[in-house]
Amino acid sequence: MLGLYTTLELAPRGEIRVISILPRSQSEALACEIQVVNLQDNPKYIALSYTWGSPTLAMEERKSGISTYSLLCKAKASSPVEPQQLWYPLTVTENLHAFLHKTRDDEAHAVDSYWIDAICINQEDPEERTCQVTMMATIYQSAHIVHAWLGEEDNDTGPAFELIKVLAKRIQGRQKAERINCLKDVTPKAVSSGELRAKHALFADLSAWKSMARFFQRTYFTRVWTIQEIKLARKLRALCGSHAVDWGDIIKVSEFLTLSPWTRWISDFITDSHHTNHAVPNILETEKMAGDLLYALIRCRRFMAGDPRDKVYALLGVVGDSVRGKSRLEPVYSGRSVTETYTLAAVQILEDSDDLLLLSCVEGSDPDLPSWVPDWRCNKVLGLGVIGYLRFSAAANLPRTLHINERDACLTVKGLCLDRITAIGESKRDILTGKPFPNWLSIFNALSDVYHTGQSRSEVFWRTLLTDTAGVHPWHPAPCSYRSAHVSWITSKLSEHTGNPTSANNVTSFAASETSGPLPCTLHAECRESSTYSIDSVDYETAFSHAVHLRLFLTDNQYLGLGSESIQKGDAVWILAGSRVPLILREVRPTTFRVVGVSYLHGFMDGEALDSTPLLSEITIE
Repeated sequence: MLGLYTTLELAPRGEIRVISILPRSQSEALACEIQVVNLQDNPKYIALSYTWGSPTLAMEERKSGISTYSLLCKAKASSPVEPQQLWYPLTVTENLHAFLHKTRDDEAHAVDSYWIDAICINQEDPEERTCQVTMMATIYQSAHIVHAWLGEEDNDTGPAFELIKVLAKRIQGRQKAERINCLKDVTPKAVSSGELRAKHALFADLSAWKSMARFFQRTYFTRVWTIQEIKLARKLRALCGSHAVDWGDIIKVSEFLTLSPWTRWISDFITDSHHTNHAVPNILETEKMAGDLLYALIRCRRFMAGDPRDKVYALLGVVGDSVRGKSRLEPVYSGRSVTETYTLAAVQILEDSDDLLLLSCVEGSDPDLPSWVPDWRCNKVLGLGVIGYLRFSAAANLPRTLHINERDACLTVKGLCLDRITAIGESKRDILTGKPFPNWLSIFNALSDVYHTGQSRSEVFWRTLLTDTAGVHPWHPAPCSYRSAHVSWITSKLSEHTGNPTSANNVTSFAASETSGPLPCTLHAECRESSTYSIDSVDYETAFSHAVHLRLFLTDNQYLGLGSESIQKGDAVWILAGSRVPLILREVRPTTFRVVGVSYLHGFMDGEALDSTPLLSEITIE
């Protein structure tokens, strides 16, 4: 193989190789010709975006390794009189082999030139690989179109693509709310009842929705390296076997699914299908990438990488100039561990910022990492998310006070301890999976009738569960209309567990406190169904589901909040100078703490704790 690339040497800057796939008439075996082009000459080529592994999770689970196939390659002759070039065998993965086969048989693309990393880069030459990887942003930006190869088609592909196209045509509008309202009546309940058949037969076909849900399980949507390829493309088209759709249609439909009751339906359906997550939100996140590494890391948390260090390295091309020339962030695979990679990235992020957003991304579970360094291997969307963080201002305008001790991997900060956690409830995820919630009921009953904000305990409770945020925009504080939606939702949840005699008294007390007037239908079997399927309750659950890895807690002074799932009794809620949200810290020794995670503490999210100008304490975080 060395001989092939030797005859096609690349200049240090600006040159790439492209391939032409030979038709069957010229080679029965799968074969291609390779030539060198200069990007300054604006060559016309298609860049391929794909995954090296299996295209579906089912295929990935069935295989212990990656299957490979042979491809014949030769240098393209520069003229008809040039001597015949030698053929060289090259090994490619099964997924790429399927694309090459499909393309060879497609007359429309028979004359196209392609840039494909596995073929056009000499993978055995570390220097060339490094040089070409630094050019990849330019390579994808310069391609006249990028083809996103999602793998060979299966029985779900046709129905999924047809439904995506039909939905995309119906979605119009410049504002997000306008686009969502276009399909507001297209809900799982309406599909199941068949009432949408008059709008479009496909809308009422539940099997098509299931096919689309399975389609969004394809591994392409979960791989971190595809992000820059999607983001930087001038034009992008998705291919799955013989089916094709514009990427813009996938974006439209993904937004609709994420911001509607379908997000819960898909999650439940995928869980029942023995998968743990769906990739619809991933697609939207690729559209929101900006020139900030931390924001990119947060948005791409759901994505996967074969090498955990690539969770950082794969995003460098997307954020561009903001990380260029910073030695801590330069890709180093030899002699640098995952812990070192993540710690160096964290230090650089803190140096480049003026806040403590980084600390809101940790979960406190890996003992090898400093507690203030996020473990990007965790692909759960933790805490309140980027938008949730920006929505609040717990430290008001108090500027960050920070000293980084890089040698000892610790931070010195200033802050105010608000209170300590005395009671812990079930997580939001527990509720969504149908588990009983006696600790929620106990916490609710322990609250005073009137909170320190002057709100009733019922109002504080429902607002806290939503981090006081709801709606398409979304709005903070949450609209008051969500109170009635909460009553309907909590009633349906309570009705699932009234058969447990030990919780009957709590259920009755809780339901009575949550409503005005007579006791609602929680305890009356004939009314349960209507409560369970109320559209208001679905709207509430959609808002409730946007940040599920949070656990309810109560503090000494009866402050109600949500914190990371790993909180413990005795943990303290702090407001740190420079942090827009309260953080939960666990004391290691006097004035030294570990970060447990982020929190929402009702009544303290907009600087209220600093109204009296309290004295701040200097503490160490390790």
